[in-house]
Amino acid sequence: MKGKNEMMKVFLLIILIGFNYSYEDDYEDIYEPQCDLDYDDETDCDKFLSFASTNWHDKDYVGCIEQYKTAIYCGCVSSDEYYIFKYLGRSFMEVGKLDSANWSFNQGLKYNSDDENLLEYAAWNAGKMNVIQDQMYYIERLLEINPDNVRAIERMNDTYKKNEMYEEQLIILGLWLNIEPDNKKAISEKKNVYSKLGKDENDINRERWNSDKSNLQYGLDYAEGLIEKGDIDLAIKVCNELLAFDSNDKRLLKVISDAYINAFEDAKAVQYLEKLGEIDNKNITTLLDIADVCVNAGEFKKAYNWVNKAIALEKSLGKCYFERGEVLVALVETNIGDEVDFCDRLVYDLAWSDYNTSYENGYLNAKVYRDQLDDFVTTKGDWFLNGENFKQISPSSNDCTKLKKTDCYQWLERKVNSKR
Repeated sequence: MKGKNEMMKVFLLIILIGFNYSYEDDYEDIYEPQCDLDYDDETDCDKFLSFASTNWHDKDYVGCIEQYKTAIYCGCVSSDEYYIFKYLGRSFMEVGKLDSANWSFNQGLKYNSDDENLLEYAAWNAGKMNVIQDQMYYIERLLEINPDNVRAIERMNDTYKKNEMYEEQLIILGLWLNIEPDNKKAISEKKNVYSKLGKDENDINRERWNSDKSNLQYGLDYAEGLIEKGDIDLAIKVCNELLAFDSNDKRLLKVISDAYINAFEDAKAVQYLEKLGEIDNKNITTLLDIADVCVNAGEFKKAYNWVNKAIALEKSLGKCYFERGEVLVALVETNIGDEVDFCDRLVYDLAWSDYNTSYENGYLNAKVYRDQLDDFVTTKGDWFLNGENFKQISPSSNDCTKLKKTDCYQWLERKVNSKR
């Protein structure tokens, strides 16, 4: 029995000699490791492993390699201590000996072929060696053991990407998104692959939504992509399906209104925007956006009221008063006859006042718009001819209704002071 053990040591020594030459030819002279350091007729495995662990933590990778090689030669590897090969392999990687690292990881896998940690390092090392076939083998083994191993899937994705294997990458990304449907990196990677393959990136959004039509975010990503492509009718159809699940979702209300705006159906867009405004009623940008669309739809009274709601929040007053001036200018320019009459000029007076208030609140561009109205506001002569009996008058007055022969300004109850 003793003779057999001696023969095994000779065999291991031969392996380690080969190891030494492949590791670093001029490192040191070949020697036979001493297994019994304190001469008590027992192998000092605990000491070798302890020395190796200390070297590892001190980042002395050469020393770590020598201690683990000694432990292997002295028979210290068992089913409980096959981790030796993991740290030996990692130490070889640290000193740039990737072939030796590959040998070490494979030795460890002989003890436990299902060790996910060893398989990951083996895959990582094979990737550094650019041995793609081996790398893919280790990663596939990882997925056989644990199909939900996202880290392994991500590494497989990176390998396919690096080697421009886009069809294969598309398959692995499908597995990844099955596990983590909302993973932003996976979604972005899949869009990139679609682009490389000449496919429509928005098909990814369509696939995600078709897999779960109750998922608002999936559907909205798809609808937004359709709007970008100009497929407005389908975008509206998708949004209408989503409304059945949550008709108060702010993003959904914004997207469907955007779709109708792109379809030049501003009146329909207003319906959804007004609902959004009731929900998001503290958001200045939302309220002013609603006013803009109302103007485009010819709904000037609604536009004016939404700006007033923004003004009431007492935030960004310069911008708010500027927008109200814009609403008034759009109103009067829509209703001017062949000539600018006195009541039109009253509306311009109100717009001039709003631009001026905007400027006073720090919105400097408003000054240009204010000054452009100087030729359109009322003058003393206008008041002498049309309003001599009034100290102030509103565009909503009966006199203006008679003059305009329409009630287009009837809702605008603000008054302008006489200039006489």
